[in-house]
Amino acid sequence: MDWFFYFWLFITNLGSEYFYLIALTTLYLAVNKKLCYKTALILFFSMWLNNFLKNTFKLERPPEGLIEVSGYGFPSGHAQNSATFWGYLAVVTQSLSVIVLAVILIILISYSRLYLNVHYPVDVVGGILIGIFLVFIYHFLSRFFEEKVERMSFGLRVFISGVVPLALFVLYVILFSGEASEDVPRICGAYLGFAVGYLWENKFVGIKDPQTFKNKAFRSILGIASVFTLYLLLSILLPAVFYIIFIRYVIIALLMTVFIPFLIKVLKI
Repeated sequence: MDWFFYFWLFITNLGSEYFYLIALTTLYLAVNKKLCYKTALILFFSMWLNNFLKNTFKLERPPEGLIEVSGYGFPSGHAQNSATFWGYLAVVTQSLSVIVLAVILIILISYSRLYLNVHYPVDVVGGILIGIFLVFIYHFLSRFFEEKVERMSFGLRVFISGVVPLALFVLYVILFSGEASEDVPRICGAYLGFAVGYLWENKFVGIKDPQTFKNKAFRSILGIASVFTLYLLLSILLPAVFYIIFIRYVIIALLMTVFIPFLIKVLKI
């Protein structure tokens, strides 16, 4: 394999689970907590929908891919989720630099799946279009419902935030019990932990977004190191059983959204 292969392998990993763990941790702790919360909700739903569509259409991937992958091909998860994540950040921030970065990364990540021969063009194009559609629908709806949701009682918001990912998890298991992907408990567990954890943190901890580069850097390092340490420990201590994976990712998301902010507040970072 030449350097060209490793370049595209690096690019494709910008759409991996590990990248989103780093990106969400950094965005939540060191940049803008509320923006991260709203981005995470649409990203997790996009990931769930991608698995739902793959198991619905059951379209195979190209033979002899350059890397090992599993699951069905349409739509491409890397293309859809990068379009959702970066597309939403571009739409909300309306920053020229973010828009340019979003366009470049969506194109590069999507093309990497073609270069590595793990998707057909229709998988990638379909993924991008679905991601963009989700972004604009979510942005449009949030403009109308955000204030109404914020006026709800704390208990009701927590209840809804817990029920929605649980309902998505149960629905997927019922529909695809014989071939359920292990990605789904990861997605729904993180979804639940993040959605509930953000509300708990706002209510009981309430850290502010950092203003100095020093604090941003310290928070990012502390958050990423803590999240990946717990990620590794739980993968060793808890068995990789379908429902246990769900619990594992709830715990990881709660660490990111509640316990690390509490530590940041105690340390006054």
